[in-house]
Amino acid sequence: MALQRTEAELKTAVDSMFRIRAVESPPDETGARTIWHRGARGADLVTYVDAQGRVSRQEFTLFDDFYLWDKTHGLRTGVGLDRAGSSGAMAVADVAMDDAAAVRSNRIERAFKGLQPYAGGDKFIQHLQFIVRLADGRGSPGGFDEAVTRTANAVRLDEHQNASQQVERGQLESQLAMRRRNLWVAIGAVLAVLAALTAFLATR
Repeated sequence: MALQRTEAELKTAVDSMFRIRAVESPPDETGARTIWHRGARGADLVTYVDAQGRVSRQEFTLFDDFYLWDKTHGLRTGVGLDRAGSSGAMAVADVAMDDAAAVRSNRIERAFKGLQPYAGGDKFIQHLQFIVRLADGRGSPGGFDEAVTRTANAVRLDEHQNASQQVERGQLESQLAMRRRNLWVAIGAVLAVLAALTAFLATR
């Protein structure tokens, strides 16, 4: 039987997801990406976005509770199996999905308590908040179909620009290194001439 968590524990778990930089995969051949907010206090959020940066699927873990949303089936809930205290995101294969409406309702209530206090600007959590509020009967229907992140083309452009800047920095560093070498060679030549001149004058 799962432990009963307080509202403070649920809120802290949600807050912890956004204090660590999200891990983002590069776009695949269709432009889809995965963004993982990994919390340190019992919550994880994995978001799948399409080429336009819109959410196509979210998997949310809150302690032993699991929430799966996609555009086809809406929000489904379940419980993790044999996680042995792992703080990592659950795989769907490690989850027993709920059949009973009462169990589902209790899970949604816990998610609502954890997510409701969040007032930050992260659009991934805003999307999740909207889904849970709607499932809990406290949200207004109407959809949340706006982009939550950059498009795949914008990501690729940024990656190209970063790669170009790295090449330019490498070229500049090589040029500076060559100039330093040439300067030291010139200084060495001058010192050699001065040493030879000094030796010549000393023999006179």
